[in-house]
Amino acid sequence: MVTNFAPPEHEGGTRRGALAHSGLKEADTGDMSPAPTQRRYLPSSPFQAQPTPAAHEFAVNDRITHDRHGLGKVVRVGDHGIDVDFGFAVIAISLPNAKVTPL
Repeated sequence: MVTNFAPPEHEGGTRRGALAHSGLKEADTGDMSPAPTQRRYLPSSPFQAQPTPAAHEFAVNDRITHDRHGLGKVVRVGDHGIDVDFGFAVIAISLPNAKVTPL
């Protein structure tokens, strides 16, 4: 003799109602809007907005340091970037770039 102690409305171990037992799934989108692409700055915020660094104009033979590649020398200047010789390779770097520091 098998005795079932659970009431019939609770079969399956959940209490979510008929939808949970039907095999259908609810859409979990809610009323959420997509995340903004850029954080907005509020003038009343106690945190100061990050200042935008001034763009440095590079010339051929300028020395730079790169956070990953180290010390290098500019070999070509383009419209949107520079080519830098780091000794082991010449690498194209797009500008502006926070990892590049002119010396």
